[in-house]
Amino acid sequence: MPKNKLTTKTPSKKPTKTKKQNQHLNAPSEKLPFLEKLDPEIYAKLQLTIREVIEKTLPKYKEWLNSAFREKIIGNDSSNGSLQNLDKVLVSAVNNSIKTAMGKALKEYDEQQGTMEKWFKMKFYDDVSDIRPESRAYYKYCVENFVTQFFTREKISGKKILDFGCGPGYFSKILAQRGAHITGIDRSAFLISKANELKQRLGLENVKFLQGDFLDFAKNVPSEKFDYIVAIDTIVSFDYCRQTHNHKDFTHALSEIRRVMKDEGRFFIIEAHPFFGQLAKGITLSKEGRFHGRLPNYKLADKAKDNPHHWFTLDEMTSALNENSLAICRIYEPDPSVELEKENPHLYRFYLKYPHLIVYEICKVKI
Repeated sequence: MPKNKLTTKTPSKKPTKTKKQNQHLNAPSEKLPFLEKLDPEIYAKLQLTIREVIEKTLPKYKEWLNSAFREKIIGNDSSNGSLQNLDKVLVSAVNNSIKTAMGKALKEYDEQQGTMEKWFKMKFYDDVSDIRPESRAYYKYCVENFVTQFFTREKISGKKILDFGCGPGYFSKILAQRGAHITGIDRSAFLISKANELKQRLGLENVKFLQGDFLDFAKNVPSEKFDYIVAIDTIVSFDYCRQTHNHKDFTHALSEIRRVMKDEGRFFIIEAHPFFGQLAKGITLSKEGRFHGRLPNYKLADKAKDNPHHWFTLDEMTSALNENSLAICRIYEPDPSVELEKENPHLYRFYLKYPHLIVYEICKVKI
């Protein structure tokens, strides 16, 4: 008789307990005070992701609790507290996983910000007024030279331009000073802070800088908004520090780029040449003034483990674009500025022979 009473009581208590546990699972922040350092919007996004995972997981768990397989393992008698203990184990396991995952994410986030700050200090002056001498051969005499020569005031004045991966806003500034309306977005909070400092110092009213993920930003952007989209050294960093290519996320980004670009608009990918640009890293100069170099790792499969970037091969680039009804209208391999000849005549001649920069001009394909 006591046994029957106990068995009868257990089901009546179980719904209350399960509801309580679900509330606890949906609010993991109670035991994770270190998450207070996160930006509120980022924290809310993390919480939403956690809830979605839990909501997908718990039904499977409950289905297992009611299965014949569970009965063979535990039996029908709930009086020994086995089911309750399993619930506690589940709650504990989920919370521990969340704590570990978020702790790791925060560590990686801090490291990424440190990497971006280090990169910035190597390339630009602190006020973003100019490019440091050691980086001028590429950024100033190749990239800036193309941007200033191609995007003239006559071409872009009054146009809406998205600077995808704008960094500290150096190239956004050039486009804005020629009369374009610029929206710059970058994942790095540090780089966006530098971009906003630059905007304020120069009094640029036709520029808006946003920190965040492009795919989140694109959700709130109407279709066919931008005349031009530029990605300067951004696509090469899409798989930053990965040893494999995230094709799904990349094609998703391309699909959103196509949507927010006007039908007659253009998307420009501007970055170091996937072949010749990498070749320069292994260059040595002989006493006779001849260059010698090693072949680069052109394909991802041959990429060095310490290489954080992914230069897309022409095959990878055209395939991904084709999947999203985008096409390369033209490929530019620009010559460097003649100013480089004054600074380094040997390097200037080498860049003329082996282009260091590649530019993909991309347009929509009518479906």
